[in-house]
This record gives sequence, C-alpha cells and structure tokens, in this order.
Amino acid sequence: MNSERRFNLRPLLLFAISIICGEAVSYYSPSLGGYGVLILAGVFSASFVLSEIFLKSRSRFSRAVVAGICLLLSVLGYGRFYYSVLKTEADKVPSGNYTVSGVVSDISVNDDGKTVFLSECSYDGVKGGNILLYGLDGVNVGDRLSVKCRAYPAALSKDGKFTYSAIIGASMQGTNVYSVTVTGFRGGIFYTVRQAIKRGLTLNDGGVASKIAIAIIIGDTSALSAEELTTFRLGGIAHIFAVSGMHVGLLFAALLFVLEPLKLKRRYKSVGIFIVLLLYSGVCGFSSSSMRAVFMCGCMLLSETLGEKHDRINALSVAAIIISLTDPTSVVRAGFILSFAVCFSLITVSPPISRKTAFLGSKFSRALSALVAAELAIFPLSIIYFGYMPAVGLLLNLIVLPIVTIVYYFLWIGLLFNSILPFLSVGLTLPYAALDGIYSIAAKFLGGVTATQFPSVLFLPYYIALVIFGDLINVKKGVKAFSSGVIVAIIIVSAFA
Repeated sequence: MNSERRFNLRPLLLFAISIICGEAVSYYSPSLGGYGVLILAGVFSASFVLSEIFLKSRSRFSRAVVAGICLLLSVLGYGRFYYSVLKTEADKVPSGNYTVSGVVSDISVNDDGKTVFLSECSYDGVKGGNILLYGLDGVNVGDRLSVKCRAYPAALSKDGKFTYSAIIGASMQGTNVYSVTVTGFRGGIFYTVRQAIKRGLTLNDGGVASKIAIAIIIGDTSALSAEELTTFRLGGIAHIFAVSGMHVGLLFAALLFVLEPLKLKRRYKSVGIFIVLLLYSGVCGFSSSSMRAVFMCGCMLLSETLGEKHDRINALSVAAIIISLTDPTSVVRAGFILSFAVCFSLITVSPPISRKTAFLGSKFSRALSALVAAELAIFPLSIIYFGYMPAVGLLLNLIVLPIVTIVYYFLWIGLLFNSILPFLSVGLTLPYAALDGIYSIAAKFLGGVTATQFPSVLFLPYYIALVIFGDLINVKKGVKAFSSGVIVAIIIVSAFA
C-alpha cells in the first residue's frame, strides 16, 4: 500500500462500490419509492464535498469526473436491480393445483430441509415463472421434473424490501407436493460434466465421505442431510463447500504446474488457463464465489501477460463489477456478500496482522493472519445470516484447511483414476479416509459453538473500525490501535449480548 496517500483507493474500487450501492438501495425500493435515486445523488454529492474538504490537492476536476461516473453507475445498478426483480411479476400464474414441469436449477439445504429451485417451468402446459418447492428428496440439479402440487404466487416485497423469492427470480412457490416424476435430464456440457463428477465420486459408495467430496469439488451440498451440513456449519468450516478462492486457486496452481514445461507463449497459456477456470465455474453453477475467484485469476494472468504489476484490489473490483452487472440481485445474497467481504479482508486486513505476528514464522504468520482476517470479516455476517458464530472456527480451520488442500488434489487424481479403471474402485480410498476424519473432527466440536446476537447499532462501527485497522487507509499507529480495540470490544459485547 502507498503510505504517502491517506486513502489507498482505486477508481475501479469506487466504481464497483457505486454499482453495489445502487443495487443495495434498490433492494429497499418498495419502501423508498422513487426517493432511492435521490438518496444516491445525495450520497455521492456529499462524498465529493467531503473529498474537497479533506483532500487538498489540484485534482478537483478528476474527482468531479470520478464522482459523476460513480453516480451514473449507482443509478445503473439501481435500475438493473429493480428491473430484474420486477420481471418475476410478469411470469406469475394464478393460485391452483397444477402439474408443473421444469428443470432443477439449484438445491439448497437448511435446518428446515431441502429447497428445490425449478426453472423453465410450465403449468399444465402453459409457460410460467420459476418455482420454489420444499421438502423434495431424490432429485438432482439438471433433472427435468413433472411435479403435481399446489402453486401460488410468491410475495414480491415484505417489511419494506424485496423478498428472497423475488431476488432469486422465483415467481411461484409450491406446496402439497404429491407426485414427482423425473422425465429426463437437461443437456449441456456443464450439467453433463457435473453428473459425471458426481457419479465418479460416489463410485466407491463412500457414505458421508462421498457426499463431502462432491461438495468440495463442485459445491453441490444437496446429497448432505441437514444434520450433516449443520455439523460443518457449527464447526465454522462449511465454507470448504463454497467453491471459491481456495478451490480455484488450487486448480490454478495445478494448471500452471502442468503447462510450465510446454513451449507455448505466455498469452496462450493464460487464455487456456482462464478458459478452464471459467468452465470449472460453470460446472459449479457459476456461483458468485467461484466467479469472483476466476475473474481475479484472470486479472492476474492479464497483468503477467502485459508485464504489469498485479493489483489485487483492482482485480477484486473488476470481479465485483462484472458479477453485479450480469446478475444485479446477487449483491444482496449471502454468497456474494460473504465471498467478497472475506476476500477484501484478506487483501487489506491480513497484512497488518501478519506484520504483528511475524515472530511466529513467515508461513505460520501468513496462514494465521489470513484465517483471523476471514473470521473478522464474517463475524457479524455469520450471526445475521445463520444466527451464530462458531467460537472454534479459527482453531478448526487451522486443523482442517491444510488437510482439505491436500485432499482436493487427491480427489481429482482419484476421480481421474476411477474414470480410466473403474473396475478397480480404489482411487478414492485415501481422500475418503481423510474426509471421514474431517467429519469426525467437526462433530466433536459441536459443543463449542457460541450462539450470539450482533446489535444492529454496532454493525457500521464494527466495519468502519475494521477498514481503519486495515491497509486501505493510512492513519497514525495510535488510531490503528484504537480501531483494533473497538473491534475486540464489539466482539466481546456481541458474545455476551
């Protein structure tokens, strides 16, 4: 970070924040009405005025241009989010009993059971909107289903904001399901490869280990029961199932290693690696976390190809801009928020922690600082989204993540081995044993969960203190120390709230 500047900001970061702000304000547009745009105009105008007060320099015109672009991008984000949500209204059909046909696009697991998202739907043969179905078992992503149920339109807004159903594009909800028939399977390379991987990883009938293996490789947790998934959540290690920086980074490193001996120009290697990573994200359902990691790797490859210095904040900003523009409602979903919050914290908060713990040794210090930065980033968010923050998360991650890193490669090797010699069925024995061990470790830590409530009034002060503590803002050491004290104090208050 440049210590000569007060703020280590980039225009791309400001642009990404602007789009996300516009989309976030639009999320509350049912209660704001047309005033949302006025709020955005006020925020960015005030930001420009404050920059004039605190940043004494001759770059007034440049700041005015940046502020104007930010305002336009925020309005663009606002409009795209609003339009994306309102599209679901046009696809609704009247309440009634229907035979619904569609494709399983996503399956989520929570404490209440499984939720199946059905897209490309028709209701008694008439085209209609996507539908959420609850409590369905025995189906997989990509299956074409014929379901008899009672369907009713999903609410567009509630408590002054758009509902979860509206955000994910589900026009309808289904209950009283009394008949489910798998009529086929959706075509396409992503679904075909996804199914092939799932078959390959369940070849040895590894029980819970095979379910964990599938979740680690492609992020599909549908085979895990609510109890099994809760075990990982309460241990603070469920993030190993969210295909993100760790998974994409490991694949990225493997591709670099494999392609290194080949006498190809760097740009050809870079293009090939990016395409493979993008295809991998496609197999994983183009999740926000995987796409964020893929675009960041793409920025790194581009920088190296052009001979430029790689800037991780710019790379993260590019990923945020692309994802938020292509899928505007993603910015208010847990996956996007958690993924980008953790990554931003790793870039800005991890370095000062690493410097403070350098006496522990460089490798251990980097690993510890990364884990602490990630835990700090998700502390309030974990409580808000899941209702608890695992007290043993840091310790368990120190144990589990090195194992998962090794297991990830062995799973791919075992998958390849069993694809070539399926009759032997031994390629996954070693990684499955490790996964069984991880599950046992997580189960033993179930009693170490600290269920907390995070006071809403402390949410903003917490993240302001976290940003000040990090390397994004250059202030005196005393201010950094004070901000770290604020962070610790808020965590203690929340733990005993």
